[in-house]
Amino acid sequence: MITKVFKKRSLLLSLASLVVIGQVGIFGVFKPEKALAVGSVSKKGVASNYYCNNNLTKLSDLNVGWFYNWSTNYSATTSTNMEYVPMVWGRDYVTSSNITALTQGKASGKFKNLLAFNEPDLAGQAAMSVDEAIGYWPQLMSTGLRLGSPAPTTPDNGWLDNFMTQANSKGYRVDFIALHFYPDFTNPNSINDIKTKITNVYNKYKKPIWITELGTVDINAWGIPTSAPVSQQAADSYMQSVVAMLESLPFVERYAWFMDKCPTDPVTKYSSLYDSNDNLTSIGKIYQTVTVNNSIFYQDANYGGTSVALPKGNYTMAQLNAAGIPNDWISSLKVPSGWTVELYQNDNFTGTKWTFTSNSSYVGSAVNDQATSIKIY
Repeated sequence: MITKVFKKRSLLLSLASLVVIGQVGIFGVFKPEKALAVGSVSKKGVASNYYCNNNLTKLSDLNVGWFYNWSTNYSATTSTNMEYVPMVWGRDYVTSSNITALTQGKASGKFKNLLAFNEPDLAGQAAMSVDEAIGYWPQLMSTGLRLGSPAPTTPDNGWLDNFMTQANSKGYRVDFIALHFYPDFTNPNSINDIKTKITNVYNKYKKPIWITELGTVDINAWGIPTSAPVSQQAADSYMQSVVAMLESLPFVERYAWFMDKCPTDPVTKYSSLYDSNDNLTSIGKIYQTVTVNNSIFYQDANYGGTSVALPKGNYTMAQLNAAGIPNDWISSLKVPSGWTVELYQNDNFTGTKWTFTSNSSYVGSAVNDQATSIKIY
């Protein structure tokens, strides 16, 4: 079983009854119609309560752009450039104090996105009817944050369809769709199965997708047979394949690996990114180094300050401003292997050009003072 420990409660989640077509559906999330939107952070993230509250460095060491912990805040005090995404986990989280804090967080720039209602179709989780979730929705919209759909255990059991139908009929805002996937990672069809489900949801709602929980759980521990013998090698191979697939889908805005501190749990032992001594596991090393298809630009030298991730494309000054990169802003940048980033002195790719084919901890005063348009290829 997967145990998720929250500040206000300890909840036990058993996914054994959810295995369908060789996989367990849990959550996924859609992003805006514009594929990885200009100005968004890296797709790659992590879901962890333990490390959110105890050791943020372990999360940032994974080279992720965002994180969450099934709550509206976290207690770790280490500063970080990663985006924290709060969640209104269930009905008990819809309080005036939480709504006020989220609204203030939006106004201050502390928060940008909001996740909602964790597995409302499951008795051990949020356990909410569609009508109840819809009843609370205006309060979540009032925060002004980009708002994700509730994340049911599977996208095709009717709960999500019912919710979206009611939301649309009332004119309620839903900015992206959230989904979970815990597959039989030994099943050779698991990657295509997940891809098909994600694509079907996107085609139905035309909203960006976030996979807010993803992992390699051993369903044998629940007495459910797998397609082949489980092994760490199979789990590692699955991670590489599923991340490549998610990175390739333009409508997948984000995904988060479930990585709470449970390396000795028989279900999650192949999925844990850190061992009991907080050392990277083999699958953790893969997640740390897996290719992320974005170039990341930083406001400060040495990859510090505010960061903005951009996929391949050409960006004028107006597009960069919209993305959160004003003129004379870039001080350092990261370039994926095999990519080229060209920074131009003037708008519309004119004037002096500076070319980068690898990471640069400081682009230089001339570039920092003049870069106005960018090409990434």
